[in-house]
Amino acid sequence: MKIRNIVILVIGILVLTQVSFGAQVRKGSMLFTGQVAIFDDEHGHFGIGGNLEYGIARSFTLGGDVCIVTGDSNKKIDDTGLLLSPSFNYHFDISDKNLDVFVGGGFFMYFYFKGDPRMDLKGFGGIRYYFSPKWAGCFRLLVGGDGFGGALGVTYRVKK
Repeated sequence: MKIRNIVILVIGILVLTQVSFGAQVRKGSMLFTGQVAIFDDEHGHFGIGGNLEYGIARSFTLGGDVCIVTGDSNKKIDDTGLLLSPSFNYHFDISDKNLDVFVGGGFFMYFYFKGDPRMDLKGFGGIRYYFSPKWAGCFRLLVGGDGFGGALGVTYRVKK
């Protein structure tokens, strides 16, 4: 685990404890996001998968990502694999009811189809815009491991 990742996680936790509780997510709410992600690290990963979040308290969700990820085909190693990534999220109190701004963190476990697994910390920030009470567009900026990336998806509110 790198010192930089520990610092990012500690700063994230400190920020989360200093902000006011919002109302974008309630206890018992559930969100599912189908997404595509690009991550710029030494391998240049591209992933397709989903994210599920469950409201554990007002403005706090637990959840995670499951993605099939493939690396740059020009590299000499085959780094295609499965990404499992549990996380926690804080949803800010925004006056616009259609807007959901959030930050979070956790860790990821990457299981290569050929090779040893890898684990590291991650952090992210994101935004959702609800076009209807059940559907939203979602973008997340990701930081972790040896790089950064983004995920774009569509969110379905399974349970309010």
